[in-house]
Amino acid sequence: MLMSVNIKLRDNEAGYVLAFVLVIVLMVGIVVVPLLLFMSSGMMSSQRHEEWTSGFYAADAGIEDASHKILHDYEALPAYGTPLEYTITDINGYDVTITMDAVWILEGLETTEYGTMPHSELVVVGHVTDLEGDTGTFWIEMTYDDSLPGLLKLDKVGAWLPAGFTYVPDSSGGITSHPDVPENPMQSEFRSGTALEWDFTAPQGVLFEELPPPGGGGGATEFPIKRVLYFEFTPAEEPSGEFSWLRTTRHDVYLVWDIASGLYGVTSTATNQETGEDITIEAYVGGSQLYESMGEAYGDCQAIGNSLMKDTDYDIRRDELLYRIADVKAGIADIPAGATIELAYLYWSAWRRYPTNIISYSETQLAELADEIDEAKFGTKQADQSWVNQWVTSGRTQILSNDHGWSFSCRADITDLVAGLDNPNCKYKVKRIAGVDDRNGKWYGDYEGYYWSTDDEWSYAGWSVVIVYSHPDEDAHQLYLYDDFLYMDMYDTIALQDIEGFIVPELEPGDEGARLTMFVGEGDDAYNDDYIQFEGHYLPHDEDPYDGVNPQNDVWNGKSSGLDGEFIDGVDIDTFDATPYITQGQTEAQVMLGTWVDSWNLVYSILSFRTEPGTNPTTLPVNILTYIYQ
Repeated sequence: MLMSVNIKLRDNEAGYVLAFVLVIVLMVGIVVVPLLLFMSSGMMSSQRHEEWTSGFYAADAGIEDASHKILHDYEALPAYGTPLEYTITDINGYDVTITMDAVWILEGLETTEYGTMPHSELVVVGHVTDLEGDTGTFWIEMTYDDSLPGLLKLDKVGAWLPAGFTYVPDSSGGITSHPDVPENPMQSEFRSGTALEWDFTAPQGVLFEELPPPGGGGGATEFPIKRVLYFEFTPAEEPSGEFSWLRTTRHDVYLVWDIASGLYGVTSTATNQETGEDITIEAYVGGSQLYESMGEAYGDCQAIGNSLMKDTDYDIRRDELLYRIADVKAGIADIPAGATIELAYLYWSAWRRYPTNIISYSETQLAELADEIDEAKFGTKQADQSWVNQWVTSGRTQILSNDHGWSFSCRADITDLVAGLDNPNCKYKVKRIAGVDDRNGKWYGDYEGYYWSTDDEWSYAGWSVVIVYSHPDEDAHQLYLYDDFLYMDMYDTIALQDIEGFIVPELEPGDEGARLTMFVGEGDDAYNDDYIQFEGHYLPHDEDPYDGVNPQNDVWNGKSSGLDGEFIDGVDIDTFDATPYITQGQTEAQVMLGTWVDSWNLVYSILSFRTEPGTNPTTLPVNILTYIYQ
C-alpha cells in the first residue's frame, strides 16, 4: 500500500513546475520588458540631448563670431536699418545663419518721436577710469559748441551698465552739485543690465552753461562748453557695451548719446544638416570702440596772423593802417597732405578811441557797438596765385573797456571755407576790419561817426587764423583753446587753472611734448616785464631765456615767433616750447600770465600736449576735440 502511494505523488509533481514557470514568465513580462523599454528610451533621450547640445553650441558659436566682428570693427558691420546676414557651414554638423542688425542704442529707453540720428552740436562721451580696489569710476563728458539758436537746457543725464555691474550709492559728482540735479539716479532693469537716470527736478530744465564746470571756476565765457558727471560702480572691472546719453528740452536736438558705443541685435540659427531641425539664439551685443576707432586719427594745430598797423615815425604810436599795403599776409605750410580740417577760426582784434568810456553802457548800447565791428574782409591765395576775398561775420564778439577807449575781439568759424580749399597750405590775409578808422587824429567834423584807432600808445589792429587738423600719420595731441578776451592792466597776473586730461608719453630726444601759442594785442618793445610761466618756469625756457624773438621779461614785444620772428608792430602771435617742464606720465599743468608796466589784451591761447593714446580714458585724440576752460 505504501509503495503505491509514493508513485502517485510523483505522477502529480508536473503541475507545480508549470505553475512556477508561469509565475516567472509573468514576472519577466511585468518587470524586465518595461525595464528594457526604459533603457532604450534613456539611450534615445541621451542621444537627443547630445544633438541639442551640439546645436546649441553651434548657434552660440554664431553669436561669438558676430561679437568678434563687432568688437574688432568689422568693415561690413550693418548700418541702422540695413541688417547683415551671413552663414557659417558645418559646425558640429550644423549650418549656422547669423543675422546682425544695428539697434538704436536708446530703443526702449527714450521716444523715437524726435529722431534717432546723432547731432554734432552737443556731444556726450562715456569712459571708465580708476579700476582699482573694489570700484571703478564712470565718466560722462558733455560738450556743447554753443552754435544752436536760442537756449539749450538739459533735463536728463543717463548711463547704462551691463549685467553684473552695480552703481555705488552716493558716489555721483560733477554737475550733481547743482541743486536741480539729483545726487543719485533712478535705477531700472534694462537689457539684463541697469539703466541709471538723473532726471533734473527743474520743470523747464537747466541751462547747459549754468551747470557746474569741471574743476570748479565758472563765471567766464567758455567755448565749447564742457560739463562732467561721474559715479563709481562695482566690481572694478572693465564693462562691455556701457553707454551714456543726454536729453534736452528742445525737439530739434532732443536726444544725444555716446555714438562711440554700438548696439547690435544678433540672431544665430543652427540647422542640423541631416534632420533640418533648427536651434535659434537671440542676443544683444554691445561694443564701445572709442579708442580703437580713433587710434589712427591724430593731429595738431597751426596758427598764423599779422598786424594791420605800423609806426611810421618810431614814436611807439602806431599811426598808419595797412589796408592799402599788400604785404599783410601770412602763410601756413606744415599741414600734411591728406589731412582733415577739423576746425578753423579767424580772429580779429583792435582798439578804438571813441566812445572813450563804455563802462556804463547798457546791453543795447554794447550790441550796437558790436554791430559796427563784427565783419572782416578775409582773403585766401589760390593755386593759380589769385586772391579770393570775402567778408566774414563774427559768431562771437567781445568788448572790453580801458582807461581811454575800448578794445574788441571777434571770432568767425571758417572751417568749411578752409576745408574747401584745394590746399590749406597757402597764404591768408585780412584786408579790412569793419569799424576801424585811420583818421589819424585829423578833424573831420563831429566826433560822432569817426572812431579813430591810430596814433596812440594803445593803438593796435591784427588778425590770426587757427587751424586744427587730423591725420593718421600724426602723433596724438590733446588741445585746449582759451579765447575769453582779457585785458591785462599794469601789475596784473592771471592763472589759467590746472589744465587736465592729457598723459605725457615717453618722449624721444628732440620730440616736442608741450607747446603754447598765444595771440596778444598791443604788444610793443617799449615797455617790458610782461611774462608767461609754465609749471612755475618762465618761457622761453631757462636753457634759452632769449630764443631770438622773445626774452623772458618782454614776451609781448611785437615780434612773432609764429612768423619767423618778424616784427609786426602791436601784435604778437608767439609759440613757446614747454617740453623741458613736462615728464612722462604727467596729467596736468598750469599757466600763469603777468605784466608790470605794460598793458595788453589776450585774444586767445592754444595749448597742445603730446598724449599717450588709449592709456588714459580721459585722453581723446584730436578728431574728437576737447576744449577746456576752467
